[in-house]
Amino acid sequence: MSEGTMFRLQARTGLRAKLVRAMVVTLVGVTGATVLTVVGSFSVSYTRARAEALGVECKVGIASRPVRVVILSIGLVFAAEELVPGLDLLEPAIYVMAALTTFTVGQRIWHVRKQLAGESPEAAGVTGDGPPG
Repeated sequence: MSEGTMFRLQARTGLRAKLVRAMVVTLVGVTGATVLTVVGSFSVSYTRARAEALGVECKVGIASRPVRVVILSIGLVFAAEELVPGLDLLEPAIYVMAALTTFTVGQRIWHVRKQLAGESPEAAGVTGDGPPG
């Protein structure tokens, strides 16, 4: 093999390796964000249910269900350049939802902790008595 052929082969292989690395990073990033979005959405509902079971109204948070539905709907309507050429909003919608659901879970946990810390133990349903025996 000539030196020029060897150089071209190395350049192509290096380019392919960089492309594969970029694809793997993108795939892992999108997959991770999707998993985080799903877990976050369940957690938003779960934290509200647990808070209400403790007697605390918990309708706080930036990403309530209607907000999440609107974000996902916009991402799906404008996905894969179907309506507008050159515009694919599904991936950004997933990243935005992952961030907002995580933030909302934190907001709800903080709200419940504040509410329960401000109450007396009896009002929170905790008494000093042991189990009836």
